[in-house]
Amino acid sequence: MPDPLPLVFDAPRRGMPPRHFADLDDAGRAAAVTELGLPAFRGKQLANQYYGRLIADPARMT
Repeated sequence: MPDPLPLVFDAPRRGMPPRHFADLDDAGRAAAVTELGLPAFRGKQLANQYYGRLIADPARMT
């Protein structure tokens, strides 16, 4: 019979939550979209849709 696993009663360690678009400033949005291979101005376009038109679904952004 294999050895039983020890019981662990410690709470699991939680990492940092994922980065959200709403948490970024203008420079952070520009950096985030350039990391994705897009031009920096796309960050401002996304912000206009997200904050101005209140659209969070990328499929609805035009």
